[in-house]
Amino acid sequence: MSQIIPMALITGASSGIGAEMARKFSNENYHVLLLGRDEAKLKSVQASLKGTSEICAFDFKNFKQNSEILESKIKKNALMTVLVNNAGIYHNEAFESTSDDVWTEQFQVNLLSAVQMTKLVWPIFKKQNCGSILNI
Repeated sequence: MSQIIPMALITGASSGIGAEMARKFSNENYHVLLLGRDEAKLKSVQASLKGTSEICAFDFKNFKQNSEILESKIKKNALMTVLVNNAGIYHNEAFESTSDDVWTEQFQVNLLSAVQMTKLVWPIFKKQNCGSILNI
């Protein structure tokens, strides 16, 4: 009989806190789905994991355009139990000179993508009657 492995989905997993979260969940025997913009960096993090994992290069600036790919990866996993919303971008510009386009991009990636990811996994968590969400 095969064991069901819980899954942790981690955004912003190509470096920093996201990469360390991926390693932690991998060490705790989770299947880890790593999301980030840079496929090469995701592969590097994936190579450092001990358990099963997969990567999905994903640009949160265009969430709706990319969400179908992500949905298919989530649905094929039996037990999705953790979502870590860690993706974020920052533009180092003075407040008064920051354009509306930059603000819009930062709000999309840093705030709205966490809402969109939560909406995406919420039906799964509800159906399973379990799930944890960590917003960073």
